[in-house]
Amino acid sequence: MHNVYHLESNLIPNMMNPKEVLLKEILEKMGDKISEQTISENISHFLKSGNMFLLFEVMSLKKEIERIKEDVKSIKNP
Repeated sequence: MHNVYHLESNLIPNMMNPKEVLLKEILEKMGDKISEQTISENISHFLKSGNMFLLFEVMSLKKEIERIKEDVKSIKNP
C-alpha cells in the first residue's frame, strides 16, 4: 500500500537548509549591526552545540551586563 504522507525529495527542490534559513532571518533583522560572517559563525556554533552554545552566550551576556553596571556605577560615584 502506498503511503500518501510520504514526501518525495524532488517535490520540494528549493527548500533551504536550517543554516540558510537562520542566516537569512538574522541578516534581515541584524545585518546592519553584525557582519554576515559573524552571524554565520554563530549559527554554525549553535547548530553544532545547541544548548551548550546558548548557555555560554547567556553567561557571556551576564558578564557583559555586570561590567556595564560597574562602569555606570563608577561614572555616578567618581
